Parts: sequence; structure tokens; C-alpha cells
Amino acid sequence: MKSVSTVAPVAPLPKPCGAERRSYPRWEGDSDIILCRRPAGGFTPERAVWMLQASQFRGRMIDVSMGGVAFDAPDAFEEGALVLVRVMHRTQGYEIDRTGRIVRCSRSDDPSAGERWVLVCQFDIPLSFDEVHRVGNHLFNATIV
Repeated sequence: MKSVSTVAPVAPLPKPCGAERRSYPRWEGDSDIILCRRPAGGFTPERAVWMLQASQFRGRMIDVSMGGVAFDAPDAFEEGALVLVRVMHRTQGYEIDRTGRIVRCSRSDDPSAGERWVLVCQFDIPLSFDEVHRVGNHLFNATIV
């Protein structure tokens, strides 16, 4: 009878502290952000457009990736909130609408900015590379952050 040796399973290596958790690289951008709460009962494309046009919540992009956008705004928004987001490039006139959720909202570290907030929104459907390029302010010249 043959002897079968067993090998103990190898435990995965622990991630070092501060390890990169992002799924996609981020790029700087020069776009405006409009944000509104997503209705619980659903919405039509027409209603989404109306809601975004009527929204008073405005922000300024810090950076963008295929998976989401970070932006600066004068108001806070609760983490976990389901939202509609419009990303509008200032000079190209290009805009993208996405659904998503707020994953982080923190007070800005810049004391000269006054009462400002930094929000991060994760998209439900990732942007395409072309969409990131269009709102990311000359992607091939932009700095990866």
C-alpha cells in the first residue's frame, strides 16, 4: 500500500498595513459634480434628469477612477446613502450620470477652505476607460493619484 503524504495548507500572506485597497487607479480631474438622493421606489431616466437638474448639492471633483469619484463640497452627505451622480467636465461639455453610494464623507483637512467636506462615491456600474478619459481632464497628461 502506498503512503500518501499530506501537506498543510498554506495560509495567505497578510496584507501589510496601509496596503492599496483600490480596484482602479485614480486620476485628477476638472469636473463639476451634482448629487441627489436616489428615490427608494425607483425612477425613470426622465425623473433622474429632472432630479439632477433640480439638485442644489454641488461639488468639485478631486479625482476619478472607473469605480468612483472623490469630490469636495460645501455640505456633508451621510455615508451609505444611495445617490444619483452627474459628473460634468467644465470645458468639454461632457457629462456622465451614474447611480452609486457614498462610501466616505469627512471634513476637509484644508483650513483655508472653511467648512468643506470630502466625499467619495462608489459607482454601481464602473465607468469605461473612455468615460474616465473624458471627465478626467486629459487622462494621458493627468497625474495618477
